[in-house]
Amino acid sequence: MKLDFDPVGSTPSISQYSENGIVIGARTINVPFVACGEDLLTDNLPNSIVDLRDVHIDLIVGRNVDIIIVGTGQKQVFPDAAILLPALKRGVGVEVMETGAACRSYNVLVAESRSVAGLFFPIH
Repeated sequence: MKLDFDPVGSTPSISQYSENGIVIGARTINVPFVACGEDLLTDNLPNSIVDLRDVHIDLIVGRNVDIIIVGTGQKQVFPDAAILLPALKRGVGVEVMETGAACRSYNVLVAESRSVAGLFFPIH
């Protein structure tokens, strides 16, 4: 799906998502990634939401965000509550949804200049 938006600030927005990947800024990414501010991180992430661990969430929380949007792929899959504990202990909100909804929600929060990180698993 192609998304239209008005760019605000220097945080790149997601302009498109499909089975071919997610287009954010000028990059098309087809592996799991974290978007946080201007940074796009693809290292040390599991290939599937079912392999997500608390250490992955802890690394995102360490970037001082207020909310983490988790896009779980084609279907919404809730990770075990213990995996989200690092965020909850620090008062960081976590929203889990399928990746299309996560892309749209992430863009809204970026447009509002909110302190947000997106953890996106591709749609396959």
